[in-house]
Amino acid sequence: MAPKVEKVKAKRIGMISDTHFMKPRGADVPKSLLKALDGVDLIAHLGHISSPASLDALEKIAPVVAVQTPLDDRIMGDALAAERKRGRTNGTARVIEAGGVLVGLVHNLAADMPRVDVKGMSTLKFPPKAMAEILRPRFGRKVDVVAFANTHAPIIAYRDGVLFVNPGSPNLPMEGHNPAIAILDVAGGTAHVEIVEVPKR
Repeated sequence: MAPKVEKVKAKRIGMISDTHFMKPRGADVPKSLLKALDGVDLIAHLGHISSPASLDALEKIAPVVAVQTPLDDRIMGDALAAERKRGRTNGTARVIEAGGVLVGLVHNLAADMPRVDVKGMSTLKFPPKAMAEILRPRFGRKVDVVAFANTHAPIIAYRDGVLFVNPGSPNLPMEGHNPAIAILDVAGGTAHVEIVEVPKR
C-alpha cells in the first residue's frame, strides 16, 4: 500500500540516517550533530535508528519523522511499535509535503526501487523509464524529492526533474567520506539541498 501524504509545516528540513545510536538517553548523539541541525523546522531520519532515545535527543531540536528498517525492527522491538503509535516512525516509506514540495522518504533505494541501481555506493544509475513509472510503485505518485540512505556516503543527483539526496551518516561515514547530514530547503514548490559536514568532536 502506498503511503499517504503527510503535510508538515517546515521550510528547512534536516535529513540524517545510519546513526545506529545505542546508548541510553541518547548519550551517544554528538553535540556537533545537534548543532548542525540547529534552525531546522523538521528532522527526517531515514532509517537505522537503533534507539528511540536518540529520537528523543533529536526532538529537542525539531519534530522528527522517520522511516524504519528490518534492522530497526529487530533491535528496537516493542519500542519501535511505540514509536509508530507516536507517529515518529511510520513504515518503510513515507511521503511528506512541505512548502508545496512532495518528499519521499525511504532507507534502501535499491531495495525500495529495485530498478534504480546505487553504483559504488556513491552514484545512481536509472533505467530508461519515465520517472513517474519508477516512483509510483513505492510512493503511489511522482514526488519532487527522494531522500534515501543505507550507503553511509552522501549523494545528490537529479533525474527528470526529481532531486535524489542521501545525507550520508553523521557518525559512521563510509571510508573516504566525512560525517555529514543534508539540509533541504523548500518553499514555493521548489527544493534546494546541501550536504553539511558534521565535525567529529
